[in-house]
Amino acid sequence: MSEITNALKNEVESGNAVLFLGAGASMSCQLPNGEKPPTGQGLADILAKEFLSNDYVGFGLEEVAELAISQHNFSKVQNFVADFFNRFQPTPSHLKLASFRWHGIATTNYDLVLERAYEQALNPVQLLKPIYRDGDPIETKLKASNAVAYMKLHGCLSIPNDESLPLILTSDQYEQFRENRNRLFSRLKEWASEFPVLFVGYSLQDKDLRRLLNELDSEMRSSRPRFYLVGPGFRSEQVSLWESKRITAIKMDFDSFVRELDASVGSVFRGIVAASHSEPNNYLNSRLPPGEKFSERAKLFIEADVDVVNDIKSVDTVKPESFYQAADNGWGAIDASLDVRRRITDTILERHVVDQIASSEPPNASFVLLKGHAGSGKSITMKRLAWEIAREFEMPCLFLKELGELTPSAVIEIARAIQEQIVLFVDDVLRVHRELTTLLEYASDAGVHILVVGSVRQSEFNSRRLELEELVDEDYELTYLSEREIRGLLSLLDTHKCLGELEPKSEEERFKEFSEHSGRQLLVALHEATHALSFREIICDEFRGVQPDEARQIYKTICVLYRLKTPVRAGLISRIHGVGFAEFSDRFLAPLERIVRVIGGDNGRDYSYVARHSQIADMVYHDAINDATERLEAVLKCLRFLDLDYSADREAFYQLINHRTVLELSKNRADARLIYDIACEKSSKDAVVIHQQSLYEMKHPSPHLKEAETLLVEAKRLAPNNPTILHSFAELAFNRARNERSPLRKAKYLSEANEACRSLVARSGYTKYSRNTLVKIKMEQLKLALATEDTSDESLARQLKSLETELAKHKREVVPVLGATRKLKIWYDYQPQAPGDHGWPRKQKRDGFTMKTLSERQFKCSSMGTPQSRWQNVWALPAQPSSVGGNSSS
Repeated sequence: MSEITNALKNEVESGNAVLFLGAGASMSCQLPNGEKPPTGQGLADILAKEFLSNDYVGFGLEEVAELAISQHNFSKVQNFVADFFNRFQPTPSHLKLASFRWHGIATTNYDLVLERAYEQALNPVQLLKPIYRDGDPIETKLKASNAVAYMKLHGCLSIPNDESLPLILTSDQYEQFRENRNRLFSRLKEWASEFPVLFVGYSLQDKDLRRLLNELDSEMRSSRPRFYLVGPGFRSEQVSLWESKRITAIKMDFDSFVRELDASVGSVFRGIVAASHSEPNNYLNSRLPPGEKFSERAKLFIEADVDVVNDIKSVDTVKPESFYQAADNGWGAIDASLDVRRRITDTILERHVVDQIASSEPPNASFVLLKGHAGSGKSITMKRLAWEIAREFEMPCLFLKELGELTPSAVIEIARAIQEQIVLFVDDVLRVHRELTTLLEYASDAGVHILVVGSVRQSEFNSRRLELEELVDEDYELTYLSEREIRGLLSLLDTHKCLGELEPKSEEERFKEFSEHSGRQLLVALHEATHALSFREIICDEFRGVQPDEARQIYKTICVLYRLKTPVRAGLISRIHGVGFAEFSDRFLAPLERIVRVIGGDNGRDYSYVARHSQIADMVYHDAINDATERLEAVLKCLRFLDLDYSADREAFYQLINHRTVLELSKNRADARLIYDIACEKSSKDAVVIHQQSLYEMKHPSPHLKEAETLLVEAKRLAPNNPTILHSFAELAFNRARNERSPLRKAKYLSEANEACRSLVARSGYTKYSRNTLVKIKMEQLKLALATEDTSDESLARQLKSLETELAKHKREVVPVLGATRKLKIWYDYQPQAPGDHGWPRKQKRDGFTMKTLSERQFKCSSMGTPQSRWQNVWALPAQPSSVGGNSSS
């Protein structure tokens, strides 16, 4: 009778099993002279003879290793161990392991036996990708659909001299250096919470095994998957003991187990990867000149990161009600024409596609940006544009996936290879702003024909206008629905029986009702018009109505993170709630239907969960979860379990610890310390985390500037050249000046702020933030001078000119930073009478921009108690010889 159960066989066939290799898995390796790898005691005796004396033979490995390192040095002992184990090669059993598909592989072994097995195997099913430490780019390594992570928890012979990642020989080393592998252990727990783990090569007395099993059991629910333990010599009592812990003991040595597994799992079940519904390479391959091929990098980008819209032949059927409630925004809705046609679609098509086709000039690299408020329909408009450009105009269209990575070199290669203009769609350009900048700069220099169509929220565009305006060739705004669009949408809702509360009304009543809501975002209008409730009430009622409570708690976690527009990995939900993807699909997909979408899962990627819109997630977070303590606990729980080696988790982490986010969550410093303590532990005291904590203290309504300074100094120690941290020293001095009553000390701090800012500019050049700070300093210095009675008019005039000069240099950058988003009045519009009525001279022309900026800052004489006659004298003094433009005023 086979020791391998049907349950284990099924898990291996489906590629769900996690393989965990111990020392016993390498014991069958041998050298030509018959020498085999030593046991732990054998290694201790070898080290004793090499570094100590025969007197220490028989001592334990931990003690011998510690003595050897103390008597010699770390590197010498590590290199000896590495050289010793490096001699061993894989056996046929190891090569057979490469013929199975594993969810993941982990080991406490140092050797390179498995790496060599995958290299030597004739047809390995997967690409083995070793992971050694926290920070290894796991997403990049696992991008290929057939890649498998190989986590080396105790070090590797390939990097023996890295003192931060030693080969673990002692318990002290295990505790000391685990901090550089914490995420690897967390990832193992994530795997074990959802997939069966197959421990091979461990004895029941193995400390590593017992420590790991205790950790796994202490953090997981009883519903975790069954584990399997393979080893020779188990007794019936031991088998019963492990069975009580939901661990099946299999009495076989490594070679026997692999042989039986090889016989049990037919080759037809190995290496089967879930097929995609589309064949993304076909269209682009057909555009290649004869004999040309894409590189592996480009192939990977095409398969994993973008939808080639021209290749989408068939799509899943979409329920209209799901689409209109924003629960499904896939290609099926576009194919079924469920979306109402927006005016902006034809405008962009005409100007950037039709006109270009008609032009005799070759297309340049260009970037078109679609702006719109949250919920205005940007994503659907982008997909409609891509669909029509691909089908009606037969141009190559790539649409960056929600979890896709933008690889500039791959896009350039594709455009060059097919020798045609390609259209790249990027929904939410700020997610890949850096890569997009690189792509556009390189494409322009190289003369590659690429049209990028991107989208961004209007509010985010306003806050990062300067970064985007440098790239954008033309931008458009997705405005509120026109009358034609409203009537078209109502017709679609009627056709698909989705009118809701509008159903019994006449056509004109429907139009009137919908028009009352259409001044808001499309998302809001659709909900409110068809439910007869406010959007906020709909979302809160919806949240409270989710049953069972476990499903509601999962939805809450998803909203806590997706309000920041970061997808929530299924593995993260598994760690936080103990619910793996399979259980989620079985138990919670139905109660969360239409409010949670599942994305990813293709090309070997993890599944992720998202709310149907980040605006809805934000409402759940702020309104449905109306208890501040509950929000704090939800945030803390997410922080504890985020894996910073995944980009989505990393982005969520840095948004959660941003000082503005923390201040919004709680003004209680004890709460903030909890957040930042967890963040520091999670990130190994990242300078960015400490910097954000210093900003929390600085920007708090009751600032603690001394504490902010202490934290800033520590952040600078960790990242001495970080310009953002250096800039904060200038802001700290400026804040001290603002809070200082003594004119002398105020002047001193302003001088320090100015010096810190100038030093940063000399070192790193101007940024919008340094420009903003310099202008604020000049304003505060002028305000101080005005409040000082013995300041001469000539001195005031010099300071005014200095401020004008600063504004003249940076007026394009300063206004957005200062928040001048409305039309500004010029300075003297604030005065009770026109300047001429006071007899103010009109000899000199002043830069209108200066006066506008000063008025925006409410920098007026009435607020400073300065006599207007004083201003008359100062304002009459000569202005800057050169005007900087803007509206001049006499």
